[in-house]
Amino acid sequence: MFYTVLVSASKNHIEWLQKFIYKFLKIKGYIAKSVNNSVYQLRYAKAESLKLLSKLYYDSDIICLFRKRLKIRKALSIIRIKIV
Repeated sequence: MFYTVLVSASKNHIEWLQKFIYKFLKIKGYIAKSVNNSVYQLRYAKAESLKLLSKLYYDSDIICLFRKRLKIRKALSIIRIKIV
């Protein structure tokens, strides 16, 4: 089991992001507050995460944080799924 989590201190931003992603990918996610209530988290579970990540990392030439991509590749390799 794994989650993709997007984090922001702005509730409005997280709600906008959830609506934007739903509009294009038809995945809903879940909005939660952090333990200390300082940030909002938009969480996607495994099946939705796979849809989201395949769109975020669709090409090896996209601009992204290398360590984030490496972390995602490592997590997905456990379930034998490859992304670029």
